[in-house]
Amino acid sequence: MIYGNAENDLLLGSEGDDTIYGGKANDFICGGKDNDSLFGDLDSDILLGDAGNDTIFGGVNAESDSDFSDDLLFGESGEDLLYGNAGNDSISGGEGRDTLFGGAGSDRLNGDAGNDLIFGGEGNDNLCGGAGNDILFGEGELDTLCGGDGEDYLFGSAGNSTLIGGDGGDRFIWLQNNGINLIADFVSGKDLIV
Repeated sequence: MIYGNAENDLLLGSEGDDTIYGGKANDFICGGKDNDSLFGDLDSDILLGDAGNDTIFGGVNAESDSDFSDDLLFGESGEDLLYGNAGNDSISGGEGRDTLFGGAGSDRLNGDAGNDLIFGGEGNDNLCGGAGNDILFGEGELDTLCGGDGEDYLFGSAGNSTLIGGDGGDRFIWLQNNGINLIADFVSGKDLIV
């Protein structure tokens, strides 16, 4: 287990399953190989899972959403879980079947390669599935959802969102509490509105 301090830290894991806590200030954390758990804490952090099935938290230990800063999270290869929490975060799943949670704030989430599950959370988010058959949930007010390559499922939000299926036969899902959502590239005979 590795702990940072209140300064700007460079924290590197090794081979094996690591647990790394950044602490306060702006940290760079890399898990290395195998299955790691990375915690960014307060301030703006960069967290890189590297190879393995990693769990990455952009921010923890804040007393309110305003205490969180903007983080960069990268899953890289493996089946990763990435949590942005509050703040305007950028989250990239990398290769593998990843699950991304934006949390509060206006986030940018990219599943990259693999069949990914992406939740925007509160705020005005940009979600991109990338390659693979992805499932995207807007959840915010003014979200943009882009499925990318593959047969994707896009769930509109309660606000006014823009849905872009991309290549492949996509499904645009309307829930009971959805707002006014715009489909930018519906192709009759290939895509489906549910």
